[in-house]
Amino acid sequence: MKILKWIGAVLGAVVIVLGTLYLLRTDPLVIIPGKRLSGEELPYPPDWSVCNDHLTMAVETRPEDPYSVTVSCLLHEGTIIFAATAGSTQEWAANIVRDPNIRLKLGDGVYPARAERALDLTTADIMPALMAKYPSIAEGAAENPPEGIWYFRVRPR
Repeated sequence: MKILKWIGAVLGAVVIVLGTLYLLRTDPLVIIPGKRLSGEELPYPPDWSVCNDHLTMAVETRPEDPYSVTVSCLLHEGTIIFAATAGSTQEWAANIVRDPNIRLKLGDGVYPARAERALDLTTADIMPALMAKYPSIAEGAAENPPEGIWYFRVRPR
């Protein structure tokens, strides 16, 4: 019986610690959304080639109550493109449509920017950049193009 009480106490402590960490989080962690991005805010760069050095970036939406997610990013014609799979069902994508002011984090730098839905882009348009950066994803996308994907372009504010 003492062992069960001890296990219960340990599990209770773990739940409290994890719950506290979740409430105090800043940056997103893989699929767990975050809040306001941490890091030094830097001016919008003239060249986004640093995007090629990172498989993912964090995007912070909803400035009045920050909500951030981890997304894949690629460079297409000198502009960062990121996507929302099943965009119409993603809270963060709807946040961007309502207010395009975002902050994005690449490496340790946080950049104020705007995101605009790229209604003119298709998976075929970005396929060369996708193949270069994410060959396994591109292969699947070429064989079975995703439906309902929303692409966003990053622009200066």
